[in-house]
Amino acid sequence: MYKLTAFSVFMISIPIFVCSCGGEESVATAEQSYQLCVVDTITDNSDEMLLIGYPADVCFGPSDEVLVLDQTAVCVYTFSADGNLTGQFGRSGEGPGEMGNPMSIETIDQFILIRDATKHGYLLFDSTYSLVEEVSHWPSGSPTDMQYCGDSSFVALCTSIESGDQEMLLRRTVSRFPLGAAEPTCTYYSDVSAIDLSNPSDFVRMGTESIAFTADCTGRVYLSEITGEEYLVTVYSPVGDILYSITRDCDPVEKTRSELDEEISYMEAEMRTMGVEGVGNWVPDPLKSMITGLGIDGNMNLWVQRGTEVDQTIDVFDTSSPGELICTVVLPIQGIDWNIRVSPVGSIAWQTNPDDGKFTFYTLELNQLDN
Repeated sequence: MYKLTAFSVFMISIPIFVCSCGGEESVATAEQSYQLCVVDTITDNSDEMLLIGYPADVCFGPSDEVLVLDQTAVCVYTFSADGNLTGQFGRSGEGPGEMGNPMSIETIDQFILIRDATKHGYLLFDSTYSLVEEVSHWPSGSPTDMQYCGDSSFVALCTSIESGDQEMLLRRTVSRFPLGAAEPTCTYYSDVSAIDLSNPSDFVRMGTESIAFTADCTGRVYLSEITGEEYLVTVYSPVGDILYSITRDCDPVEKTRSELDEEISYMEAEMRTMGVEGVGNWVPDPLKSMITGLGIDGNMNLWVQRGTEVDQTIDVFDTSSPGELICTVVLPIQGIDWNIRVSPVGSIAWQTNPDDGKFTFYTLELNQLDN
């Protein structure tokens, strides 16, 4: 555990178009300077003989502790706010509270949710890490990427494969679920697309890497389709009405040959791990994604993670304005393929595939600079 000094980052004045549901557009530019700081780090701790295999997801727990979901070890490591390892819970198995393939983790009120496809849903733990119940309503297409949206509810992505007249169809929905409920109370996004099951590229990309979304504690939902052609975030009310949208006029950016080769190598290795057939046929999208992630911080600001820049770049918007650009900042750490988990408690960044194979988690703060 070590402390990093704060890094100054730049603010860019960028035209952002905020569209209300009435269709009017206004241009907002950022005029204040901010600093994105690395506050602390969490690393593999040799004294504790801890070596994280693969962090499928990371979040803050009910007591503001850091929870790292290790998909390889099939457990959750717990860390104090200053990065010290405090314990672990969960294990591999088929019994109560045991997991087979944990994929995402989220905190809702005083509960911890872990999505496990082998359990056809999610496991619910309390703040002492004791199992409360297993919610197993979905033989297929269980909710994933769960995001707290207030009132003991979460927003999640569900995907399912259906038979069409002459082809197979992939249905994707983003919906709101109360804790423990099998059926959603509101659906914000729904799409059905034809898929070729012999083409793993389209299936994996459309099923797991096609939509970015988040929610705030008032129940508003923020959603963006992941594409290399459009920068667009749509904001929904708790009952599914479109409140406004944020868009930016950006030119498409092509991936370099080395970036394409790295993606092919990484994705084919991942699919082999998952047991997907046809791993030698991964075809990457030639364009970099305009938006790769969304999150809401403790000030109810929306963080939009961009995928077109060399350095990891984040646009921060004031959701109360609505959608006024506050600043654009750059992650003050070298590397590529960053995951950034933003929440009201704090923000954490880590690399998907670090060069040395060792995972480091950086807690972040966004601070306004004195004029």
